[in-house]
Amino acid sequence: DGWFIVGVANEKQWGSLCEMLNRPDLKTDSRFSSNGARVANRTTIVDDLTKTFSQKDVDDWLADLVKAGLPCGRINSIPEVFDHPQAQAREMVLETEHASAGTVKLTGFPYKLSDTPADLRLPPPMLGQHTEEVLTTLLDYSKDDVAAFRDKEAI
Repeated sequence: DGWFIVGVANEKQWGSLCEMLNRPDLKTDSRFSSNGARVANRTTIVDDLTKTFSQKDVDDWLADLVKAGLPCGRINSIPEVFDHPQAQAREMVLETEHASAGTVKLTGFPYKLSDTPADLRLPPPMLGQHTEEVLTTLLDYSKDDVAAFRDKEAI
């Protein structure tokens, strides 16, 4: 029903996770016996934990993880981010007109400065809108270079 993240950054947290999951086999498995071993066997452990975590709803897992003292949180979808009461309260949802997409929602500015408030000046660019400017101004390519890139369909 959704996604969440859990942070297991040390042996104590790993032990807490294994205990919460009632999975002593994970704690004693040599492939997962240290953080380095878990990193080396990341694909295996992610596959295993994904199967385990698919057995209950996100809210149930989050309650269990919090109770176990593990850092965790829900991963919101873009619509959930825009609809979240905290995003609304912090004025983190902006709307602007886009040339091809019409009215689009954007995340607002994370900082709120009373004397110099941030302002949305331009909508997101069209694909390739600033390519030539970036190549010539920032990367010092000549207009001939840019033309050659276009001829080769590199841009």
